Amino acid sequence: EKGSGMQVGQIRALGDEPVTAAFDDNQARFTFNDVEFTTRLIEGQYPDYRSIIPSETPVLLELDRENLIAAVRQASLFGKQGIYDVTLAYDGARTTAVRAASAQAGESETTVPVKGSGEAVTVVFNFRYLLDGLTSLSSEAVTVGLGTPASPGLLRPKGDAHALYLIMPIRQ
Repeated sequence: EKGSGMQVGQIRALGDEPVTAAFDDNQARFTFNDVEFTTRLIEGQYPDYRSIIPSETPVLLELDRENLIAAVRQASLFGKQGIYDVTLAYDGARTTAVRAASAQAGESETTVPVKGSGEAVTVVFNFRYLLDGLTSLSSEAVTVGLGTPASPGLLRPKGDAHALYLIMPIRQ
């Protein structure tokens, strides 16, 4: 646009109607029919996200992703209204229990077979965040890295060291 310092161009990405794109150093604007979308680069110092990702997890579990999703969904039906928590309890051997309970709905516990290493641990997560992480991974098997009940959990697709989903526990 004249006088704004933005460079303007047109692309055809949404059918026959052109999309107008305008850019400058810290923002971009896209216009399509009656829709205008503007985005701006925020200047500032971002927190070092790497500092909250555990470098190692003492407990490493390998589970079938679909089995774990089903167990979390089942347990979520019994969670406390408005709390949305489920408990993952690794027994230190071959199973992980997925539990939830409330006075109104009762309780649920499903055991999921695992290949695991490390000591027994019990961690509480928001089931919605846990499901978001599990459904975003595309592998059949998933690894879950756990530490203490207060430390973050790590979800990864099996065999992919680059993909990572960090989930914070609910403190009890």
